[in-house]
Amino acid sequence: LLGPARYESETQMLGERCVCFDSGSTGAAAQFSQAVDIVPGKAYTLSFYAKACGEMKIRAIMEYHDAGGVRQTVESPLLCDGQLYEYERLFHTFTLPHGSLKEVTFSIRANGETGVRSRAWVDCAQLEEGVLPNRYSLLVNGDFSFDCAGRPLDWEATEDTGHADTAYIPDDMRGKPEGMTDHVLRI
Repeated sequence: LLGPARYESETQMLGERCVCFDSGSTGAAAQFSQAVDIVPGKAYTLSFYAKACGEMKIRAIMEYHDAGGVRQTVESPLLCDGQLYEYERLFHTFTLPHGSLKEVTFSIRANGETGVRSRAWVDCAQLEEGVLPNRYSLLVNGDFSFDCAGRPLDWEATEDTGHADTAYIPDDMRGKPEGMTDHVLRI
């Protein structure tokens, strides 16, 4: 997360939390980004649900290195230019040019208007192969249910584990992380 952005659990659409971009009345920009590998020449669609108050502008961004190694930025047109009172699905399709490096950073950027208190909430971010949004996501943690280190939110490292360990104990006894089989036991 960059700029005035934070995770929030009171206004999410799905899952346990969403990202809140809060530019206050300064007009400051904030963004959520993730690097992924994609195939040059194929179309990919970045989609997400958003709602906003004030004069919030939201767009999708793709950053990559071209065949010459020069960093390039492609921005979508404004996907939101003002208020969205309910969550709406917003999306934009990008195609990485042939010959480009396959590592791409996709971002969702929001900024308000100076002098107008503005805030936006983004949830369920997805990156999908193709020109239409569907339900298969190539992004990891699109529902923001894991922390920055990739641990489920309801698990915490113990004093016996280091940063490279993957053994965690649930801190609120809600159980094991989603995706683990029934053959995994809580210790």
